[in-house]
Amino acid sequence: MFLYHVEIVTTEDKSLVAAVIAETEEAAFHTAHALTKRQYHPAPTIKTSTLLEKKYVEKGKGYVFAIS
Repeated sequence: MFLYHVEIVTTEDKSLVAAVIAETEEAAFHTAHALTKRQYHPAPTIKTSTLLEKKYVEKGKGYVFAIS
């Protein structure tokens, strides 16, 4: 499993960040999009989504992400 750091930009130019645990990049993007639509009402229209980082996940590991 991997931890994916995904940036999502909506058509309103709002920048969102999702941290997703998934086995593949495709699954990570699918989950990030689903989480975005589930957690924001009304659901935003996604303009772009970009994979920023991919990290291997196992017990005892942790990562720090810079927010700019």
